[in-house]
Amino acid sequence: MPRLSALDATPISLALTDYMDWQALRGSSVRHRRDLKRELLRFLAVLPEDLPIDQVTREHCTSYLRSFQERGCKPLTVKAHHRILDAFFRWCVEEERIDVSPMKRVPKPKVAQEQIKPLTAEELTALLDAPNRRTFVGLRDVA
Repeated sequence: MPRLSALDATPISLALTDYMDWQALRGSSVRHRRDLKRELLRFLAVLPEDLPIDQVTREHCTSYLRSFQERGCKPLTVKAHHRILDAFFRWCVEEERIDVSPMKRVPKPKVAQEQIKPLTAEELTALLDAPNRRTFVGLRDVA
């Protein structure tokens, strides 16, 4: 089904409003919607103007994500922003606002898996001996 020509010129700010309404209808929490809106408005602020949604490019998205890397943000933070933009633009595709997401070929930031070292026998003993057994909280922690 071809897109309607009236939707071709939908400003990204209007698409954002519709996306937030959709988030509310699907039952997203107030806090989640507030956080999404804050981050998407941050993206809109770096665009040169309130562009039509179909004129947002991959370069806009990569530049926005790169700005977090350049400020020294951790890879998990950059990945969170990537996930938010990707979800928004996938919704735009599903709603037939755009044909292809500008995030389609934007690579996800790699996040190194941290190896968790097990406790040594001495550390485990110290941890188990730490609660004060003369207090309620200490007795609870021992149990």
